[in-house]
Amino acid sequence: QNAKVYNMKIFFNIDYRTNWGESVYIVGSIPALGENDESKAVKMEFDSRSAWGLNLELAKAAGDFEYRYIVRNDNGYTKREWGKPHKFQHGRGVSAYEIFDMWQDQPAEKPFYSSAFGDCIFRRTAPSKPLPVKNAVVRLQVNAPTVRPDQVLAICGSSAQTGCWDPAKAIIMNDSDFPQWSVNLDIKDIEIPFQYKFVILNAATHEVVEWEEGDNRTFGITPERKQESLVVNGLSFRDCQRPWRGAGVAIPVFSIRSKDDFGVGDFMDIKLMVDWAAETGQQFLQLLPINDTTMTGTWTDSYPYNANSTFALH
Repeated sequence: QNAKVYNMKIFFNIDYRTNWGESVYIVGSIPALGENDESKAVKMEFDSRSAWGLNLELAKAAGDFEYRYIVRNDNGYTKREWGKPHKFQHGRGVSAYEIFDMWQDQPAEKPFYSSAFGDCIFRRTAPSKPLPVKNAVVRLQVNAPTVRPDQVLAICGSSAQTGCWDPAKAIIMNDSDFPQWSVNLDIKDIEIPFQYKFVILNAATHEVVEWEEGDNRTFGITPERKQESLVVNGLSFRDCQRPWRGAGVAIPVFSIRSKDDFGVGDFMDIKLMVDWAAETGQQFLQLLPINDTTMTGTWTDSYPYNANSTFALH
């Protein structure tokens, strides 16, 4: 009567080449993965030259959760992933998941993952609804933070389901979790192996803007179970577009003047400054520090970047 009832199986896989004395662990937001306490992280099993795996059995009530991979060395050193944690999304009626992750190192395009781009400059004005998790589906997830607001990312490949290399038949990917893009492919319709590439299309006309650079990608994973949900996560778009450039202005608040201010620069004048920046095609407005720097009562307090509080207004 006290036996545990498991009705959801998750098979984690990560291709990570460890050095001698290193092991890969998973820590996550659920009790089975330590509740984000690294001291309770679960050690994975080494099952090939560079692949690590973990089979987890949970009750479906576990729902969605977040997790990270860490690498521990016998000498006490711990290596952690960059960026946001991985997300596990539970699907209704799905009882088995096979997840293939990639280690998240700091990307070369790191600035484009900031809120300045994701929430402002490259913000998706009409994002897709979240992609559902289903049985017998392969989900591909790729990070592509440099796709412009008037563009979409699509997958095009050698299989009939991915358009037979015809970009007019390419599958437009889901941008609900931008800068991550996702697509669901029905397992029963997949011709394994098949080759594919990601391609940027004009959002309005669906004309090709840029194919990603490099060789064709190959999908060759055969699902272990016909009804499972298989996820390939952590792919990175190989962008060959002309690098993005943006103009802006840096200004101290006391230099922002309007006919209605007190002559010293007011916060409300920043709104007028933003309007002017938008009219002139600028993307950035940087205010020089305005924090309280009074600490010693001497001339050294005049240094504007030495704020006396990490929570000060900036």
